Amino acid sequence: MNSKVELHLVVIFCLSIFLLTGCKKLKYPDHIVAGDASGRHIYHSGMGLVHHHKGNSGSWQWEIDINDDGTDDCILKYYASLGMGSQSMQISITPVSLPGCAIAADVATKFADTIPGNTIIHQNMEWLPNDCILYHYSHTSGQSATQYGLWQGKKGKYVGVRAMVDDHFIYGWLKIEIDGQELKFFEFAGTGY
Repeated sequence: MNSKVELHLVVIFCLSIFLLTGCKKLKYPDHIVAGDASGRHIYHSGMGLVHHHKGNSGSWQWEIDINDDGTDDCILKYYASLGMGSQSMQISITPVSLPGCAIAADVATKFADTIPGNTIIHQNMEWLPNDCILYHYSHTSGQSATQYGLWQGKKGKYVGVRAMVDDHFIYGWLKIEIDGQELKFFEFAGTGY
């Protein structure tokens, strides 16, 4: 055999070994950093205020696809009833792409967790696959106000979201602020290929 043919065979053999042993199946990232909006495998919704509601009666909801794959992963809900002598408001988030979709939460209270910026959102957090309350307020004339949830007055915090694509978990975040009856929904991001 001439040396050119031998060299080609050696190259083909080495390339075959590399392809069989060196290439790994595409893998989803196993975490996202709260507030991280760029980099490989991250889909980001964009910057700036996305939605803003303050003191209006009614209900609104936003279907959120954290990784832009065409499947909604959670729904952010705002409900307010402001009438003579009574007020109530509730902001919650619901995971929708089951199985596997969940919200980072205090599982005992079912309150969505307030995750500080630059915190790693990953599998070992507490996850709740049900509706989670961010904040609830109600008041009727002559009675004490009732309020609960972890989000009132928080700034620079994130809601953690976990979803499932194929047989892999993906992770995401939503940046939200709640001040009194005002909801500010800024942006969101999620992992993918």
